[in-house]
Amino acid sequence: LSGDGLQAAKSGEVSVIYVQTRDRYDNNLELESEKIDFEMADADSGQAIESVGKEISYLGHGRYKIAYYPFIGNRDVFIKVLHNGEAITESEVAVLTADNTSAV
Repeated sequence: LSGDGLQAAKSGEVSVIYVQTRDRYDNNLELESEKIDFEMADADSGQAIESVGKEISYLGHGRYKIAYYPFIGNRDVFIKVLHNGEAITESEVAVLTADNTSAV
């Protein structure tokens, strides 16, 4: 996993995560895009949090782009990327969504 969306996010602004899928032999694993998903949860309560929108795009060669728009600021969240409903290894990351007063 890589991308600015793993380190910081602002409410009302797009954040991006890239996912590179590989098999156990380190070959690019080409999955169907509808099998990749994304969830956010409150770091304190563990409750699921909806983002304003999320868009998952297949870029080719086993690489995916996840764009999401957090709508609540000033909280820590966990981000989880899933394949077939199961978390991809090492995909939970704490993110502070800073309040963005300029976004409406």
